[in-house]
Amino acid sequence: MTTTTWRDIADQLIPEQVGELESWEALGDEPSTLLLFAREYALWNKTRVFVSVERRIGGVRLRVCGRQLPDDSTERWVELSARNVRLSDAQINELCAALLNPDAEVSAAAQTRCASPDRR
Repeated sequence: MTTTTWRDIADQLIPEQVGELESWEALGDEPSTLLLFAREYALWNKTRVFVSVERRIGGVRLRVCGRQLPDDSTERWVELSARNVRLSDAQINELCAALLNPDAEVSAAAQTRCASPDRR
């Protein structure tokens, strides 16, 4: 089956997504744009989103997030949020190290979560 409009995959969308696309359609958005959004929504609905690490450095929240796709591949990203924050030199260095090596953040978090107090 060839998908030509967003309605061809509406069965893969949740009601809120359908409503949003219908609103955009009524406003005259391009059919190709609507189809693009519908495909993204459908993919999002089939993925598992997770946060591997969440920590604070000074007043900055760092999160290493990801999603597992239907083909079992995984994509990850880093999110930062802060408001009116001033960091010390040590905090800046810590934040830079975390951003430059998010894999180490995930590994450290996994070791912390999995470490048994009885294991030596």
